[in-house]
Amino acid sequence: MKKLLTIVGLLATLLLQSQGYRISGKVVDDADGTPVTGAAVRLMLKSDSTKARGTITDANGNFELDMVRKGSYVVNISFLGYSPLVQSMEMQNEPQYLGTFKMKVNARQLRDVEVTETQVRVEQKGDTTEFNAAAFKTNPDATAEDLVKKMPGITSDNGVIKSNGEELRKVTVDGKNFFGDDAQLALKNLPSDAVDRVQVFDALSDQGAFSSFDDGNSQKQMNIVTKKGMNNGVFGKVYAGYGYLTDSRYNAGATLNWFKGNRRLSFLGMSNNVNEQNFSIQDLIGATGGGGGGAMRMMNAGGGGRDMSRMMQNSSMGNFYVGNSGGISTTHAAGLNFTDVWGKNVRFTGSYFFNLADNVNDKTLTRQYFNSGEDATLYAEKSSTTSRNMNHRVNMKVEYYIDSMNTLIVTPKFSIQQSRQQNGIGAQNTLGGNSVLSTSQSDYAAKNIGYNATTDVFYSHKFRKPWRTISANFNAAINNKNGSSNQESVNVFAADADSLLLDQQYEAANRSYTLSGNVSYTEPVTENGILLFTYTPSFNRNFSDKETYNRDWATDTYTLRDTGLSNQFENDYMTHKAGVNFKWKEKKAVFTLGANLQYAQLKGSQVFPFPFQVNQSFIDMLPTASFQYNFSERSRLRLNYRTSTNAPSIQQLQSVVDNSNPLLLSTGNPDLSRALLIMYFSDTTSTT
Repeated sequence: MKKLLTIVGLLATLLLQSQGYRISGKVVDDADGTPVTGAAVRLMLKSDSTKARGTITDANGNFELDMVRKGSYVVNISFLGYSPLVQSMEMQNEPQYLGTFKMKVNARQLRDVEVTETQVRVEQKGDTTEFNAAAFKTNPDATAEDLVKKMPGITSDNGVIKSNGEELRKVTVDGKNFFGDDAQLALKNLPSDAVDRVQVFDALSDQGAFSSFDDGNSQKQMNIVTKKGMNNGVFGKVYAGYGYLTDSRYNAGATLNWFKGNRRLSFLGMSNNVNEQNFSIQDLIGATGGGGGGAMRMMNAGGGGRDMSRMMQNSSMGNFYVGNSGGISTTHAAGLNFTDVWGKNVRFTGSYFFNLADNVNDKTLTRQYFNSGEDATLYAEKSSTTSRNMNHRVNMKVEYYIDSMNTLIVTPKFSIQQSRQQNGIGAQNTLGGNSVLSTSQSDYAAKNIGYNATTDVFYSHKFRKPWRTISANFNAAINNKNGSSNQESVNVFAADADSLLLDQQYEAANRSYTLSGNVSYTEPVTENGILLFTYTPSFNRNFSDKETYNRDWATDTYTLRDTGLSNQFENDYMTHKAGVNFKWKEKKAVFTLGANLQYAQLKGSQVFPFPFQVNQSFIDMLPTASFQYNFSERSRLRLNYRTSTNAPSIQQLQSVVDNSNPLLLSTGNPDLSRALLIMYFSDTTSTT
């Protein structure tokens, strides 16, 4: 029995030795002694590396391995960011603590990895061309105008921004109005680093956008999408500069924007004498009214002279769209713009702007007339014009989303302008460049004041049936202008030894009233087709009274009425237009065909210097057509054909003579008919 127990004890000892013992240790950082958690510990037998075991350290850097038998081993410890630790150790036939292993941080620095991607500069998304602002480099102090001028297809011509040759009439910021419809103010007073994307598209009127039919009032528009975070915060800039070479020049201004979600308040101000202008002279009532003068002649030469009330209804005119005038201007301007959302259903936008501009324009003109069978006549003129124009304007827009089916939009506008102008002209007509036919020296001075007020009301309703809608638009406008002038001139004609002396004074009053409306109804007729029925009435009344008096040298007063230069005229223009349009749309193509039947009546009545009546009526068929084909998201073809009529203005109908330049007289024609306008254009858009 004793021998048996000894044998069993020996066998048990051999069995335990064959199973091995537990080993343990700890891994820490060599620099600060902190535990290295998650380090990989690998134990390999030197005689056979395939026999390896491993574990990882716990949160305190400790590790354990069981069933380790006696022998020579290699301990390999590794962890990301540390140099691998390799150590040889002898294991005994007993539990063993291997001690603390210290790992050194791997100080080798990895090479920089740079990931580059080509930025998309331009994308075509349906009818919208979208530019990525980050793909165009500008100076740190650049404005949005500096940014957009770097974009393909967008140019700046005398301060007017154009896209593919078409004038941008309006710029919005994040889809909201910014200082009315004034494109220049938005672009000049937003910093370029606040811009994320720039979108250019053909914007329909409120009524056109609702019915999805172009009613002829569409205009090229730009929307600036600001960067994330820019809709909350305060940003702006202050700038000033002064220079002296042959004359003192200065330019100073400031812009400040406060954005908080939907609430946005912007202030801008500027003062300079380096010809940075906010409004052109021809856009101001004071410089366009019937007294003539340098600015008026520039308008006539350029095809102007339209009725003032109709001009003021145009969006560019009513909002004082910026266009530079000739000469050098000293400008002082300030404005406020406010946008907010009230409750869940009301969006409000309002702005006030003040502008004061002093302009000096010296001009030399040479014109040659080729007469049949005679020597050419040469006309030479030197003129100097100084003017001061001051205006205030207020624009508002209230959008009331009554519910998902009904919307009401009210857009009131008001402006008042004052102007003073002085003009001196020296002119000469010669025959063949040698024989003097006539000479003239004229001095002209005028003062004008006027105001314009318009209100546009638009209501729309959607029926439950898709694409069945009805909308109504009403517009009322009033324009009033009064002015006076003095003119002195000395005219010498070769055929008459005596000179002609003019010394005159005139008073002029112009008033205009306009009422117009539009009712539109859309009805789906096929899966892809919609019919649009419209009715548009309009009534416009104009009154002009110009009284010209010659100087009575005996009494030194202006009491002698000049009947050839005096006139009282009133005219009414009424139209009724009804039409139907069909629009068909499928995945890649959109086709529209329609026609309007218009009845127009033009009535004119002259009271002085002799009475006569003008009474004309017209019936016109005005067809329209458009076609658009989208080859892809980046390429499209668009064709448009449109007809309309334009009535002659009261200045064009009046037989009164404009003698602001005695050598270039002009007068209206009461027998003028309405003008039929046919517009056809096409464009192909492709972006890469």
